[in-house]
Amino acid sequence: MIKKLIKLSSQEDAAVTKAAASDANARPLTNGQWSKVKHALTRGRVQPLSESVKDFQR
Repeated sequence: MIKKLIKLSSQEDAAVTKAAASDANARPLTNGQWSKVKHALTRGRVQPLSESVKDFQR
């Protein structure tokens, strides 16, 4: 089975961001926190994410 990433439209992204910002328990990562974990993103157990996937997540 091939998994496909679906990129949100700008309107959907804004709605998700607004909902997350209104949730007191959902705090976004700071740039420092994100830089510590983003290198550890992997697909499965061994294969690191490709640059195109990393760019999509930014």
